[in-house]
Amino acid sequence: MLFLSILFYPIIVIMRDMLNGAKGIMIQLRLVNVMEEIVSGLVRFYLRSPEYQTFCHCEECEMKIIAKALNGLPSYYVTTENDRNKAFDKLKSSSYIEKINKEIVHAIHVAGKRKNHSE
Repeated sequence: MLFLSILFYPIIVIMRDMLNGAKGIMIQLRLVNVMEEIVSGLVRFYLRSPEYQTFCHCEECEMKIIAKALNGLPSYYVTTENDRNKAFDKLKSSSYIEKINKEIVHAIHVAGKRKNHSE
């Protein structure tokens, strides 16, 4: 998916600029998975908390934890800052927070069972 985003991003920007250029509007559009932003931030926060001090904090383990958690959660893509803010508000509800926390804690414990980084 990242490859496709990189491949088509210049085309999207050119088309957007052409459509908005006559109006003088410059809107910064980009594809963002809000769930990824939330999970990444929470994983970094949890791994530095006292409860998870014994778990590895290296970038590889952190990325594996984030990936594992995201695989158990629905993605939530947006294209504008306004939509991003609305998504954050929606994902802050107690039902979403509970599910997100559950997936992150599970992912941390799964990653913590690995004996070394080559597994």
